[in-house]
Amino acid sequence: MSAGAANIEHGVTIDLDAMNAVTVNEAKNVTSVGAGARWLDVYSKLCPMGLAVPGGRDSNVGVGGLTLGGGLSHFAARFGFVCDNVVNFEVVLASGKIFDVNNTSYQDLFFALKGGSNNFAVVTRFDLKTFSQGDVWGGSIMYNIATKEQQIDAFVQLAAALNHDPYASLIHGYAFLPWQNSWVISNTYVYTKPEPYPEVFGGFMSIGQKLGRPSLRTTNLTDLAVEMDGSNPSGKRQIYVTVTVANDARLLSQVFDIADAILQPIKKVPGVFLAFAYQPISKATMYRSQENGGNALGLDPNDGDLVLIFVNISWNDTADDEAINQQTRRFLEEVEARASSLCMLRRWKYLNYAAQWQDPVGSYGSLNSEKLRSASRRYDPERVFQKQVPGGFKLF
Repeated sequence: MSAGAANIEHGVTIDLDAMNAVTVNEAKNVTSVGAGARWLDVYSKLCPMGLAVPGGRDSNVGVGGLTLGGGLSHFAARFGFVCDNVVNFEVVLASGKIFDVNNTSYQDLFFALKGGSNNFAVVTRFDLKTFSQGDVWGGSIMYNIATKEQQIDAFVQLAAALNHDPYASLIHGYAFLPWQNSWVISNTYVYTKPEPYPEVFGGFMSIGQKLGRPSLRTTNLTDLAVEMDGSNPSGKRQIYVTVTVANDARLLSQVFDIADAILQPIKKVPGVFLAFAYQPISKATMYRSQENGGNALGLDPNDGDLVLIFVNISWNDTADDEAINQQTRRFLEEVEARASSLCMLRRWKYLNYAAQWQDPVGSYGSLNSEKLRSASRRYDPERVFQKQVPGGFKLF
């Protein structure tokens, strides 16, 4: 557990890990998932049944944290955020009362839980919309950094194309390899139909200078989630930071230059590894959120197609914390300044990728932020989850 985030000195840690049951109703349209489950538990149950839910892309990610922070999935352009697909939350309030929270009961809390994180109650079960789903096509390809401009052009085109072909999902990533003193590009492609090399990815598939052996194949969600977990080893110190911008090739190219520049002072830090990625947040995703009743995230399709940028830096020693944090802040400041100068900076910050010193809840907008505070005052009047629970992003 992370010091100061998941536990507290001389306090009580509530471990939900054993509450990991995954059950499907008779109609096979709702899956109930215990709050301690990970997405591997969910997919291992549903894939053999020919079913799926919009869920995490990494098998080891917890269901609870991802969903309460909004939640991105391979199905975003079809069904919205993961939180948009919750039909009921079972929660335990600070008072000890147990509520079923949904679109007809405790509607204000239902809204607040869709993006409001751990600010209101202990969620013990998520009931998720479930749909028929067979095999998918996907995997990863690594490329030489010399293809960067071609890659970015293809990304911008695909981000717009998701409004017409919502079966596609992409993570367009960059990683600095200290042992080679160079960058590589690593893309993860998923098409949620068993159709190899769909046209929507054509702009990428025509790019040469591939490195290693691509892992593209027809498979299932479980297999893809396990593959992604393998690319995210644990055991190091780590920081994430996020920013959202407009879908523009010129800006995305400049973001790479900024990332490359901030790495220079820290590239010799023992065990340092820097990666960042672009993920499209399409208008289609935002429309699906609205159709599902809305959430607390504050996104508006009138803002156009967006790009979620996140940086992940990992390293070995606490002695390097200050230097890493300083450069991470510098990255964010420079990207925001550059995007703002081009009128391409967007307010929203994805909570699940935010650094501790960012304010994702505030980025939801004043109206939604006040709705969250109102729900907190009603369901947690003693502010137990604001004052006595460490970690997370507080409302007051």
